[in-house]
Amino acid sequence: MKERRLIFELPGNHKFHSCMMTTFSFDFHHFESQVMRVLKKKGVSNISVFADSKMLDESIGFSTGNIHAINSAYSINGVHSKGAFHPKLIFCAGHKQLLVLFGSGNLTNGGHGKSHELFSGLYAQDKESPQLPLINEIWYYLRSLTKTTKGISIEKIDWLKANNNLLPDSPQQRHLFHKIDDDIELALLYNEGSSIYKQLLDLISKDEIKEVNIYCPFYDRDGRLLLSFAHVFPESTVSVYLETIHGNPPVDIASQHSINFYLWNNVKRAKSTFKNFERKLHAKIFHFKATDCEYLLIGSPNATIAAFGTEGQRGINEEFAVLYKIKSLDVIQELGLVSKSNKKINPKDLIRITDIEGSDPKKLGVKSIYLVGADRLGRKVTAYTQNPIGYKSFNFRVLDYWGEILQIENFHFSNEKVFQFVIGISIELNQVAYLEISDDAGQIVSNKQLINNADQLSRTNPSKENYLTLQLENKIDSEEWNDLDIINFFNTIKNLEIEENSTLKETVIQTEGEEEKSSTRSISTISYSQAIELMHDPNFVEQLSRQHHTVRIWDSIYYYFNNLEKRIEDSDHDDEEDGDISSGSEKNERVSTLQHIVLSSEKVFSDRQKQYLQIITNYLKALEKSVQIKKRKISLIDVCQYLIIVKTLLRITQRTIEYKTQVKIDNKIKTKSHQQEFLPVYGGYEELNNFTGIVLNTIGKFNLMLYYNGGFESISDEYQCKKFEEYKKLTLAYSIFTLAILRQKHLQSNTLLNAKIWIESLTFDLFQKIKQKVDYRLQFEKILQYSSLRNIDLNEAVTFAYEMTDQFFQNRTNCFYHDQFGYCQIEKRIPDNNPKFVKISKPGFPYDEFDDIFTLDKLVEMQTGRLFESKQHFKKQSQKE
Repeated sequence: MKERRLIFELPGNHKFHSCMMTTFSFDFHHFESQVMRVLKKKGVSNISVFADSKMLDESIGFSTGNIHAINSAYSINGVHSKGAFHPKLIFCAGHKQLLVLFGSGNLTNGGHGKSHELFSGLYAQDKESPQLPLINEIWYYLRSLTKTTKGISIEKIDWLKANNNLLPDSPQQRHLFHKIDDDIELALLYNEGSSIYKQLLDLISKDEIKEVNIYCPFYDRDGRLLLSFAHVFPESTVSVYLETIHGNPPVDIASQHSINFYLWNNVKRAKSTFKNFERKLHAKIFHFKATDCEYLLIGSPNATIAAFGTEGQRGINEEFAVLYKIKSLDVIQELGLVSKSNKKINPKDLIRITDIEGSDPKKLGVKSIYLVGADRLGRKVTAYTQNPIGYKSFNFRVLDYWGEILQIENFHFSNEKVFQFVIGISIELNQVAYLEISDDAGQIVSNKQLINNADQLSRTNPSKENYLTLQLENKIDSEEWNDLDIINFFNTIKNLEIEENSTLKETVIQTEGEEEKSSTRSISTISYSQAIELMHDPNFVEQLSRQHHTVRIWDSIYYYFNNLEKRIEDSDHDDEEDGDISSGSEKNERVSTLQHIVLSSEKVFSDRQKQYLQIITNYLKALEKSVQIKKRKISLIDVCQYLIIVKTLLRITQRTIEYKTQVKIDNKIKTKSHQQEFLPVYGGYEELNNFTGIVLNTIGKFNLMLYYNGGFESISDEYQCKKFEEYKKLTLAYSIFTLAILRQKHLQSNTLLNAKIWIESLTFDLFQKIKQKVDYRLQFEKILQYSSLRNIDLNEAVTFAYEMTDQFFQNRTNCFYHDQFGYCQIEKRIPDNNPKFVKISKPGFPYDEFDDIFTLDKLVEMQTGRLFESKQHFKKQSQKE
């Protein structure tokens, strides 16, 4: 039987959006570096893990110190059980398909390859699939296990069902065989009202079983389950294969003539290794051979009463197994479980290791209070308990990832099961990891509960609207994106707005007892133009700043290039140690992120250019709308949208794209390749099909928004505030770099003309409005390295940036400063002698084709700055006053 890499072989290409996993033990480092990374790469965004509460407690604060995605990229909750929470399930859902993997392996290195494990699976992609009833039964089993979970962790499970069209609204019949094909039937076994043991006996004809084979690491000390099998299958011999070092053999079992013991190491499968490691047996395999068929039980239960239970009582563990009924297959041969030796052993000669996996319930430990959820939104924490807390006084302790106490909140007795408090302002939010409850004496009386970052996790909702953003985020995170993906994304967002006839339908949602209005589309996918309309409402400003696609996409781009920089630094450090320092040009070649893009036809190339032109047009319209909203503060969304526009511009200007055409040569159709610049540097000032026109129009209108609006909004959340300050710094750096390059390009071609003073005034205005200290050489080097621009003099660009000081405009007689527009070029004085009015120009104003300038269509009174349609308008206004 071929071995497979469990998670790595999941279908990709965004076929699944959600994954719910259960495990006994959990390795945070393995999960984040292996499992989660692969899931994200395959398009899975909504990831939920449920682990044994006691085992999770042992990991939190001990092995969580250096992990990064916990609480924000996935949720993990402990599940309380009388014995052990032991099922091993991986439940994957897409919009139109379902896949379930079940077996014996935990979410650890051992469970995913280092140990001998056995997994199998079920798949359905339509309502007629024969495996769908079984998947549905598993779904309701999982829901029963998580019924006490609260907060966003349970919302994430609801998202899975809401975004799949195969899961039913009510459970199916349970613990029955379902026919898969002519040779195989399957039934699901798990402890609930009845035991796995009872369900097994109900499905197997006891008198027909002639042979029982058991391959398992853990047994009751007295072999009680083995003795039960020997009793209920009297016509059979029971062969048991034992681990000699890593298991718990039945060392105190009473002698029974029909039960024989053998060494696992003599089994063919035992010889297969993992890399260079010998593997221990962790699979749980129960094989029952009848006269005309074979039964195979696989899953999580070990050969213990705690796992299987008895005919009259369910096992104390939560376990999950699948029973196969197979007609025409030698299962033992197929799985490589044939023993090479018939030599029997005595289990009394073996040694039991420390009791684990629920084999000794007395050592499981019991807490008097169970935390079942904790969410953080900003600094506000909401904690959930399974039952009211019976202590007169108790404390919520907030701890970091290393288990150090950050804050203690005291509460007194109440009948509540929901508690809220605020994280202190002196505590960095990225250090907040988990909660636990102590009594007045400092004794810990609860489990540990990780505190979910509700803001970040809400971004993983796989709704069809939000999934559009998630797909692009995952592409960027997995480094499988190109700049045309950005163009396609924003074109799709605009099409969604058009489908709505550009109107926001309102619905009412409940938030902490108050009504708020919200778009019927997800906050994440309303267009930038629509977002501007909502920014007058402070409630929406916060939601938009956290959830809107502009912020999320720029966050992903920002972290992508930051991580790339770190890899470059690490690589350079390694090269230095090896005495191999590459030249600057070699370094640029090594880290180039400008992937070679090949399009299928000239039409596709042209369509992409038109889409980009439409994106810029839509953005300028939105900026125009923003300028008309008086005293609207510039938000994080405004800055992120602007950075995406400018970053993409710098990566597609002079970018060579390849496309294919088909030509007929000698009566044969052949494919010919062509290469063409996606966006040229030069063109009309007013046109948006060239770098020059886009720079002057976009930075011009953005600059007017900086002056016309009421400055930047203030953010109370310090994480968001720090991010905003960093992005404002980048806004200044990208803007000045872009203007410096525009100036340089037109100096090279001797076509600067009016653009010179416009570029200089825009640059100076940006310095005045975005007061940030920037290392221009460092920032310009980074920007240039990841751009598609050619023949750039970096030193000249840096010099230009540092020349634009406060003294630069002091002796400019042809400039006029206006509070609403900033520094403008004077085009005309009225009258020429002792002028009272001026006609001013600046990018961002309407374009005058006759004069080839961006000019304000009003006169400006020099003394007051008031605007008038004409001198006659001024006279009429003066008479009224």
